[in-house]
Amino acid sequence: MATLETQLCPKCKRLKDLDASNYKAGRIAGTFSKTCLPCLAQTSEKYTLKKTRKENKENPENLRGEDEDQWVGLSKLKLDLFLETISADNVTSFAALVDISSLICGEIALRGKADLLAKSIWNRLKYRFM
Repeated sequence: MATLETQLCPKCKRLKDLDASNYKAGRIAGTFSKTCLPCLAQTSEKYTLKKTRKENKENPENLRGEDEDQWVGLSKLKLDLFLETISADNVTSFAALVDISSLICGEIALRGKADLLAKSIWNRLKYRFM
């Protein structure tokens, strides 16, 4: 009976059978990568996420796309009207596109815009976001 070779994955530190079900085929016939398939997939996901975040920082228009459907049909409100609406006592749920152009002076990153909006809500409602 032939015994299977095993290999230790340097990422997860698990000893696995050295075959196509556990390791990606190498560039040279009959060889395999050092890292197991699940760890390769995890590394690839992290790389893709990091790349996407970088692209979105460089071009905020990339944020529109697959999630855009949830915004279709929502009313666009000026910031003052939005703050007035959410200040009402009987509001428990509210969805709208808020025009925050009145808050922004110059070129500000997305995080800065979100911080300015949160500050406006804090000042109006006395709520704090932690």
